[in-house]
Amino acid sequence: MSESVTYPVPESSDQPGGQPGGGRRTGVIAGITAATLIVVGGGAFAAVHFLSGGDEAEKALPASALAVASINLDPGASQKVAALRTLRKFPALRKQLGISSTSDLRKALFDEAVKDSDCKNLTYDADVKPWIGDSAAVAAVPYGKQVVPVVALAVTDQKKAAAAFAKLGDCSTSKEKAAWAFTDGFALLSDSQAHADQAKKDAESTPLADDSAYQDWTGRAGDRGIVDFYVSKKVADYAADRAGSAAGSQSGTLKKQLASFQGAAGALRFADGGLELEVVGGGIPQTTSSTVGGDLAAKLPKDTAAAIAVGVPSDFASQLVKNIEGLQVPLLGDGSQVIGQLETQLGLSLPEDLQTVLGKGIALSLGGAAPSSLADLSSPADLPAGLSIADADLSKVKAVVGKLGGSDDLVKQGDGKVVFSFDPDYTGDLTSSGTLGEQKRFTAVVPHADEAQLVGYVDFDSDWAKTLASSDTDAKDNLGPLQALGISAWRDGKTSHLLLKVTTD
Repeated sequence: MSESVTYPVPESSDQPGGQPGGGRRTGVIAGITAATLIVVGGGAFAAVHFLSGGDEAEKALPASALAVASINLDPGASQKVAALRTLRKFPALRKQLGISSTSDLRKALFDEAVKDSDCKNLTYDADVKPWIGDSAAVAAVPYGKQVVPVVALAVTDQKKAAAAFAKLGDCSTSKEKAAWAFTDGFALLSDSQAHADQAKKDAESTPLADDSAYQDWTGRAGDRGIVDFYVSKKVADYAADRAGSAAGSQSGTLKKQLASFQGAAGALRFADGGLELEVVGGGIPQTTSSTVGGDLAAKLPKDTAAAIAVGVPSDFASQLVKNIEGLQVPLLGDGSQVIGQLETQLGLSLPEDLQTVLGKGIALSLGGAAPSSLADLSSPADLPAGLSIADADLSKVKAVVGKLGGSDDLVKQGDGKVVFSFDPDYTGDLTSSGTLGEQKRFTAVVPHADEAQLVGYVDFDSDWAKTLASSDTDAKDNLGPLQALGISAWRDGKTSHLLLKVTTD
């Protein structure tokens, strides 16, 4: 069964370089789902304990979709419990959302979304609650030379959902029309009746949920979460066609990179007393396969408050300079002139000096010792921050520091690294091999440090976090439950992984 509706949707200007009408089609989705998707999508962090089980929205979308993002309002009992326990630790969320085991947070989110809009004739209890389902997804689907948005929204009552969609027409004065079709517990909304009907037909014959590539990549991303997404390999073909019309030598490089793309997927989920975002992908360009970044991070002092570490390819500086030289920089001329000006003003030789201070990898870190107030920091020497450079030449690093006007006494040889800090005490801490990688709060958020090319880490229980939040009571109360944040990137065969984790006390 399918129905159409002739209500207006918000106007939107076309985006530069997009397909004709692309901006209006995006506006269509904003209009026809303004209330419903804000309730569903805007509350991803709160949509954890509303309804009983429901089907995934991907079963109602066609396998031809280039990309899809979905939200699951019923991700499973374990995630519901974990989410509720985690979110209730934060005073701001408890107050703003009224989080409790019996709250219908969709109503609170809906009321917040429409309170300043023109949708005065639409109410949650009368117009949304009677039909809203458990899941929703937004997909980009190619039809002809166009890529159109298609929304799959779970519904429990088609007639009541259709009536609510019609009421949304009062929220806009645009002459653009939109339409929908119903299919097995879902409403499919798009920019025209033809597209809505075609999406329904295609999904019923070949649903995205049954597509082997979709199943493969979402499976590699792990358990489903509150929010999930998938990007098909086919999106690279579409992007390559657009890149083909671009001018300049960068177009060929971009097309080559796109041709290697195999797909990607990810999930945002509650786990281990916190929140995590996991992303996997294939054929994604890598700057380095080195695990130096993870090694540097793991060997920082155990009381490290914050750090970011990354492996650096041996040709990174030369490639960077080469890319800059091929650019035209407004007001500064071509890239070669920019490089020349930098060399003259800084007294450096590029790219050689840049590669010297990057080594095979670098780690920027902040030590755990913090003043009671930021006002106590009177000079750089009071800040326990430093740079660790893997497999660097001490004499060459000292020479570069000297060119920049620094004292070479600030540069010391460490265990397999050269270190630099304005704080002499922290320099001493960095020269030895630390044990951050053995600390539970670190391994909880960076579980793959030994494989990682990139690592980022923040300890919310450090003295620095307390100092920064000391002047703001609300910030102090809401930072209190946080324990640590970690981000790491690594490669498993040909599959790239990215993991962001936040843990709470």
